[in-house]
Amino acid sequence: MKKILVSICSLLLLAGMSGCVEKPNKQPSQEQQQKQQQREKENKANEKAMLSYLRDKYKREFTSIEYTPAKRGFNDGFNENILTAESEDGIRVNVKEKLVHKGRYYDNYT
Repeated sequence: MKKILVSICSLLLLAGMSGCVEKPNKQPSQEQQQKQQQREKENKANEKAMLSYLRDKYKREFTSIEYTPAKRGFNDGFNENILTAESEDGIRVNVKEKLVHKGRYYDNYT
């Protein structure tokens, strides 16, 4: 009985220790790198489109301060691309685009 108990405890200890072993860092696959590059290109295109929207609406030049791409996932309906831009006059504008409605922007300024 003692041998069975010792063997069970050693198996539990071994199973617990196997989770603590450091695993080597895997490099992203070629497919993941291509997806990443494609998203970066898409983000830059979205940023340019948003700046163009601001230029057309307010009839002045804006420079991008910060662009925050929307997180992709299960429920994209509520996720937004957000661009914060500033004009030469110091007007800051936040432009938002929902992933569901591509190309439809709404903005507010401070």
